[in-house]
Amino acid sequence: MNERERARLYLDRTQVDDWDSLIARMPDKEFRNLTRSTVPLLAYWMSQELDPASEYHFEYTVPSIGRARASHTDLVILSGETATAIEGKSTEPRYETVTEWLFRSAGGREHVLSHWADHISAVTGQPMGQDVGNCVYQMVHRLASLCTIDRQQRRLVYQVFDVGTEHSSYEVDLSELVAAFDVTDQISVELAVVPTALTSTGRILLEEVRAMDPAHRPDMVRRELLLAGLFEFGTPTTTSITARA
Repeated sequence: MNERERARLYLDRTQVDDWDSLIARMPDKEFRNLTRSTVPLLAYWMSQELDPASEYHFEYTVPSIGRARASHTDLVILSGETATAIEGKSTEPRYETVTEWLFRSAGGREHVLSHWADHISAVTGQPMGQDVGNCVYQMVHRLASLCTIDRQQRRLVYQVFDVGTEHSSYEVDLSELVAAFDVTDQISVELAVVPTALTSTGRILLEEVRAMDPAHRPDMVRRELLLAGLFEFGTPTTTSITARA
């Protein structure tokens, strides 16, 4: 049995036997192209030597309230008294801010924001800041989801797979988050940039997938992902985020 098979893998809170089982059970929408961040994120963690004593929860879900959508964190790692929430990013555009998200509704979303903020305040002991409107809404509920996990130490990591796209905005947005919720003392917030390139096999698959019937793409991407060899990863550069001056 190799190291990858000994890793304690979960889809949300359901343990699976191995990477094959995990990837087979994930939704098709995660595998419609190679540029979606789920694909390099899985490839990266499959290439790492995972700690058999830790739990690796992919698509970790924390419900919202009412009919509001749950928060789905790409990966939560539970290791002893530390919980690490990892959000993978690749070529996705910047998500909307809290102000933009509230503006799109006909009212009633304020209670959803308060729901997430309450989870954060329960850990930090601080109220939500007045400048929360500048925060990216997704970052708010990812942070809140992490705060629901009962551990002495908590880390929120935005893992950006750098394929030559601009990523400096993540540091700015995470700084806004740290400032709005005053989390510096209780929660470590980090930006990890991973140099990422498609291999020759990956470039061929990218073109093949683009030419395929969309209905057939997920099975192809799953199969090639499990064979590995789609990406080359460099050494990550990690930055600890503080509030902007």
